Amino acid sequence: MKQYDPLQNNARCVDNNIAASLQAQEHETLGNLVQEILASGKTLSRKTLCIALLARLDNCEDLLMKQHYENIFPLLLGRQDS
Repeated sequence: MKQYDPLQNNARCVDNNIAASLQAQEHETLGNLVQEILASGKTLSRKTLCIALLARLDNCEDLLMKQHYENIFPLLLGRQDS
């Protein structure tokens, strides 16, 4: 019989909250990219989003930000694991 472990349950909740927060940040960054593209007068497409994201990734020196940008590609390309 499986026992209820409140610490394990809390850890799972924290992991879920962190994942949700990171995904929200990725969506926010993607939204900022969309705003920048539209403000520049360019046509919004998956291609222009990828190019803008690649430019940010290329100019980024911070490893955490690089990982953040890399995590946006699956979101942008519709290849997220459930």
